[in-house]
This record gives sequence, structure tokens and C-alpha cells, in this order.
Amino acid sequence: MGRRLLVALTILACFAAGIHAAGIDPQPMSAADATRFARRALEESGVRGATFNGKVEASTFTPTGSKPVAVWRVTARVGDDDVVLFIEQVGDQVLNLDDEIGPGRHVLSDQQFAALGRFRYDPVRDRARDRQFLPALVAGGLIGLTGAALSIVAGRGFGQPDPGTPEGAPGSESSHSTEAGPTDARGAPAG
Repeated sequence: MGRRLLVALTILACFAAGIHAAGIDPQPMSAADATRFARRALEESGVRGATFNGKVEASTFTPTGSKPVAVWRVTARVGDDDVVLFIEQVGDQVLNLDDEIGPGRHVLSDQQFAALGRFRYDPVRDRARDRQFLPALVAGGLIGLTGAALSIVAGRGFGQPDPGTPEGAPGSESSHSTEAGPTDARGAPAG
């Protein structure tokens, strides 16, 4: 029982280390990331032909009833009008859009605005995931090899019966008696 516990604890420790590595604090977007985010968000929302003049400013935005959030203010030109997207620096969404062009008039339609609100994209996390794919694959393989090695070291290889299995029980050597000789697919003696 102690050997199995050792194997299980070692495998759990490997998983815990992997989960910890995956949970490292996310890094903020750069200004270039924010522009890429804004371009993709507007396109996915059905806004075509938006141009960006490079005007990206670090700022804060305070959602109603919440604490201030660090954002990038990205200005885009849509047709003859400017729109400003307030994009989370650490996150994956647009927190606010300034697209008013007159009393009650907006550049984006209600449908486009709703689509923009549903849009999620985190270019920083995507890059991190791409960089971590191979190490994660290697770590997964090492977890499997560690489990197999510990299982063998613990005295029980793959396909071997558990030393504590009662005789005649499934998995014990005596449960598959071949005293009468091998049989064919019908159960008749082969030969």
C-alpha cells in the first residue's frame, strides 16, 4: 500500500507543478497587441474598413460600481468618424466604446455593438500557449514515464498481478489455468 501511495503522490506532485506553471500571472498587452485586438474585434463585429493611425494610449477605465481598470485606448477610423475602444491591458475584452457622433447617433449599429461586447481575444495568452505547447507535451510524457518507472520500482510492472490478489481471483496467475491445454475460438481443445 505504501508503494502505491508513493506513486500516486509523485504523479500528483507532477500535475500540481504543471498546474502552477499554467497559472502564472498573465502579462499585460502591449500597444501593438491592443491595436491587433481592436482590428480583430471590429472585423469580428462586422465593421469593415477600419483604419488605425497608431493612436494608442495607456489609461484607466472605471466600470460602473467597480474599481478602475488599466486599459489601452485605441482610436480607429471607421468611414469618416473616429471610434475609441477601451481594451483591458490584462484581459480579453473591450470594456467601453466611444462611438457617439451626435445626440443618440453612433458609428456602430446595435448589432455590431452587441457583437463587440461578446468578442473575446487575448493575444498575450495565445503567444504564451504557443510557447508552452512543447514543454507541456514533454512534461506530460515525463509524468507518464515517471508513473511507469515508479510502478516498476514499487515492485509491480504492467500486466503483473497485484501481490495482494487472492489466488483464483481475476488477475491472479491461477485464474487462467491451461492444464487442459489451449482451446480454439469455440472452446474445443486445439490440436
